Amino acid sequence: MALTESRSLPVPQQQAWEALNDATVLKACIPGCESIEADGEHAWAVALTTKGKRSWTAWISRS
Repeated sequence: MALTESRSLPVPQQQAWEALNDATVLKACIPGCESIEADGEHAWAVALTTKGKRSWTAWISRS
């Protein structure tokens, strides 16, 4: 998946980075997100439900 948009946040860079690494904050920001759980040092398992009531589980990792 390639992300093509950008957003400027009205907070210091460190505060934004901490939020992006906080599962509770991320869960609140992702529509339909049911859970985010650590799955290694730089990986997360994400479960979400879409508008069509379809459930998905994704594994997200950072190199």
